[in-house]
Amino acid sequence: MSKFTIMPSKIFDQDLDPASIALYAFMCSQINDDGFVDATYAQMGEACGRSKAWVVENIKKLQSSKLVALEGRAKWVRILYDGQYSDLNGQPAERSLSSTIPIHTTTNPIKKERKKPNLSLPDNFTPTNENM
Repeated sequence: MSKFTIMPSKIFDQDLDPASIALYAFMCSQINDDGFVDATYAQMGEACGRSKAWVVENIKKLQSSKLVALEGRAKWVRILYDGQYSDLNGQPAERSLSSTIPIHTTTNPIKKERKKPNLSLPDNFTPTNENM
């Protein structure tokens, strides 16, 4: 994690409480090479001393202010500068967001399907008073 990050001054012109600004600052410090926030919602909440639900609510506020964008079914978070997609230096990116979706990200990892346990009864099973 970098000690320094770039944040647009626009963040201070929004009607956001200090904790929301801290969330945004944390997200800016966690940008990966593809421009996505490389932290889970739970990690973001822990960094701000808030719940995952609070993070989700505040990301929606940041999204409506055009400070972040959500992409993909897994809702990857991307930081926007002046309402545009940008690189790590805050410079506008030429490429479209859909062409830059990473194959793997830790922002919201895809859950693996668990094997269902075999809960079937044997063919010769008969209920008794002990099994009931």
